Amino acid sequence: MAPTLEKAFDLRVYLDKDNAVRLGTIKGGPQRTYAPVGSGGYLRGSGVDAEIIPKGADSVLVDMASGTAHLDVRCAFRSKEGDNFYLYYTGIVRLDEKLGLLFTFSPEVETTKSSDHYFVTTPTIEVSNEEHKWMERTIFVSHGHVYVEGDRLAVEYEMYKNSNIPSTQHPTNQQQPAVGQAQQPLVRQNRAATAAAASTSPTLQIQLQNQTKSNQVWAYITGQALDNNNALFLLQSDARTPYYPPSPSSTGQPLNANCAIPLGGPGNTVNATIPRIAGGRIWFSQDATLKFFVNPGPGLVEPSIFNPADPNINTNFAFCEFTYNQYELFANISYVDFVSALPIALTVKDNSGATRHVSGMGPNGLTQVAQGLQAQTAKDTRRWSSLIVSRNNQPLRILSPNSGILLNPSWFGTYWNAYVDQVYAQYSTKPYTINTQAQFGNVTGQVSNNTFKFGNSTFAKPSAKDIFGCNTGPFATGSNIETNAIIPRLSAAFNRSTLLLSNSYPNSVQPAQYYQNQTTNHYARLVHAANLDGHGYAFPYDDVTPDGGVGQEGSISSGSTASFLVAVGGNNAYAA
Repeated sequence: MAPTLEKAFDLRVYLDKDNAVRLGTIKGGPQRTYAPVGSGGYLRGSGVDAEIIPKGADSVLVDMASGTAHLDVRCAFRSKEGDNFYLYYTGIVRLDEKLGLLFTFSPEVETTKSSDHYFVTTPTIEVSNEEHKWMERTIFVSHGHVYVEGDRLAVEYEMYKNSNIPSTQHPTNQQQPAVGQAQQPLVRQNRAATAAAASTSPTLQIQLQNQTKSNQVWAYITGQALDNNNALFLLQSDARTPYYPPSPSSTGQPLNANCAIPLGGPGNTVNATIPRIAGGRIWFSQDATLKFFVNPGPGLVEPSIFNPADPNINTNFAFCEFTYNQYELFANISYVDFVSALPIALTVKDNSGATRHVSGMGPNGLTQVAQGLQAQTAKDTRRWSSLIVSRNNQPLRILSPNSGILLNPSWFGTYWNAYVDQVYAQYSTKPYTINTQAQFGNVTGQVSNNTFKFGNSTFAKPSAKDIFGCNTGPFATGSNIETNAIIPRLSAAFNRSTLLLSNSYPNSVQPAQYYQNQTTNHYARLVHAANLDGHGYAFPYDDVTPDGGVGQEGSISSGSTASFLVAVGGNNAYAA
């Protein structure tokens, strides 16, 4: 029987835009915004009239490459009768110009209609009153739009329930057991379906494996606990006890728990257990433990390669990134900021038995990249070898060009100028087409007056900082969603030096053609060459891939994880 939808509730949630936290680009591409909710709102319908309780949260992950935003919202309501309602919903939004104004909190945002957008969520409701327990056994779907009231900004939803599936109907519509007949248990499958395909376990086991030659290796796991109101999370040294730091009264306070997980000797594996985590990182250090601090909020002060006064600046450390939510595990290795002397490899096995593997570098990967950069400097006299950071006359880490420019703005100042001039000259007489791989399809541009114009999207000549960093100058994202879909592909084409090879991108150029021009991102070229499978984020939009092609970013995902192995050190590394 096909489900029939029946209107159940109206939901309005006001956003606290003044206290929103915009984290910007994470995991090499998507952008995270965190907005508190609870400054006003309601849940009304089906005999319920409840007002929102402050301190909810709206976490939005905006993926400019696909033109979508992924919602993760948690809020609570209380009725005049004292009944409590907890709402948790995820959703998918296809970005358009009007919603672009919402997600950037633009003063030009206006009230819209649900019919204006693809703005769909799947709420789960938990309740305190037995009278409303039918909501916990009901599948809901809602369609949203923007609501503006003066200087207040909200999202509104029409929430619908499945009305013709017996196991999800209101109990007053169900047949009651006869006197003396046993009450049948609730059908638990419907509770799982209500959670929007929440197929993952509330906890995840991670195998942390020491593949160095040292007995002095530690791991740390940090992130936001999704099932604990996005609280700041660290795992304690026993690899199973959560630590939720309280908010201190002043900045730079040490942790009040030991969160350094000793990995034991070479080849040893430690099993760690974590809850669902967003914005997660697994850190490793060798020969010395890392120092983390807490600021009011609480906010975690992580080890930094940019601050010369950071107590971890001379420590050999590395990290990989991951998210484990109700849908899937997603993890990647990253060289966007630097290459470490501690290579990381990832392996995930599904319940189906399928295995995905990211190889990382071998134990001499850092040395290989360092030698390549020194050879490149000898060839073109640019500052490639200056990216190598040494300790005791041995390479400790290698900065990415973007990190190098942040510390030394004069580095690579004119490096891209001649190549950019060639590109702009070539496309002043013929068009260039970018497949946005989103709802905008192919967009065609041409250069006029030293500006690359794709419809309403314009790109002035980028500098070295703009190209290596992918987020400044003409590559800074804004409220124009089409522009935001072009930026990843155009900046990737510059980093990979493919613009003179073909008049379209990304589908007409293959990975074997990347980095072939003498002016290119040689750091990215050498990093990919040093990875045993050629994969790993070397610049922020390194996940731009031809349709049907193999991604270059070194990521894995699984919706039914049986095991997750994270190995550090590079020994016994292999290409799958």
